[in-house]
Amino acid sequence: MADDLQDCEVCGGSGFSGYGSGYDPVCSNCLLPPQLPKKPQHWSVTVAVDGETVLTIESNCLSGISDIDQHSETIRTCARHLLGFVGDGA
Repeated sequence: MADDLQDCEVCGGSGFSGYGSGYDPVCSNCLLPPQLPKKPQHWSVTVAVDGETVLTIESNCLSGISDIDQHSETIRTCARHLLGFVGDGA
């Protein structure tokens, strides 16, 4: 019976599927549908200008320095770079 064992054609592991009886060329782990990434419980983005944190945006808060207007163009540039890095999702 040990001669009947197969390695999974996808990952190389043991080919037993656990479905019915016998061995399949693809193991049960590789038969599972792909899992979507979990939604993060917390996220944050911080903008610093010359080493000073001027804006922090988090999943549960928003904070910035009192004279943030003087950094508005820099903050917009940071936002454009973030969108350029990951795309706008459209």
